[in-house]
Amino acid sequence: MPVRSNKLSRERECEIVELAEMHADEACPSGAVDPLAIFSNEEVPVIFGSYGEGTFDGMLEFKAGKFAAFCNIDRGNEKGTARARFTLAHELGHLLIPEHRLALMNGTAAHSSRCGMFDGAEDDEEFEADLFASNLLMPARRFELAAKKLVSATPIKAALSLKEQFKTSILSTAIRYGEHRTEVVALIYWKDEQISWRRIQDAFFYQHQFRKWKLDKVSQLPPDCATAAALAGSHSSLEVHDSVLSANFCFERVAMGGHRDLILREEALRLGSHGVLTVLSVHPKFPTTTPQSVTW
Repeated sequence: MPVRSNKLSRERECEIVELAEMHADEACPSGAVDPLAIFSNEEVPVIFGSYGEGTFDGMLEFKAGKFAAFCNIDRGNEKGTARARFTLAHELGHLLIPEHRLALMNGTAAHSSRCGMFDGAEDDEEFEADLFASNLLMPARRFELAAKKLVSATPIKAALSLKEQFKTSILSTAIRYGEHRTEVVALIYWKDEQISWRRIQDAFFYQHQFRKWKLDKVSQLPPDCATAAALAGSHSSLEVHDSVLSANFCFERVAMGGHRDLILREEALRLGSHGVLTVLSVHPKFPTTTPQSVTW
């Protein structure tokens, strides 16, 4: 199931997902997908170089009748890293999504992109390339089969296992994994003492009407919650912090003790100097009827 966006129609998102999976299966039918192999198949050179920290992660250029891709090692895109793989998969989106490719061939300026998995994707083209990248590196059918084997693990711990299998970042893997777990309520990315973005899963947004998030700044968090602990911890920490919150504490218009005031497991993981990922899910020790996934 694709990640929902207010920017794109469902039909368009499904089209991008299917295109990405087709290219993944053609180039790498098993194991981790190699973006460099796909660039090679398309006869497009990839240049890893130093282009400055404040510039771009990746760029696709069409010049003198030929495409070329650039990957900026100054922003952590060393060859073979999860970040570089996502950056290159994103640029493959611009190359292989027909409308993007034609725009470049018709004179549109070269795409310079910043890695972020929907973080700051301010226009449809960047969101589409992020969506393509996610589904190229984690093809839907392949990912679902792997995810089913980890149902006994907590969401973040399962995502940590899957990221090793698919050679992806924990952030992009957790977002994809959340789509396959009916108990996952929301994912939140904290950066610079506040929320960078949050994603409330469709099933809870529509059926439980968890629509307005209360907590936007670190100062609003309980000092003993998992997110606060992860934010206060060392940048090198790999510990998955775990605590319990109520839906009433996290979401507006949820009556305390009411049928929608679910007990939530809060998991939080420090992502180095980049911030903290929080995943909220229905707590298994306080069973309740979770909504069914919204299928497309």
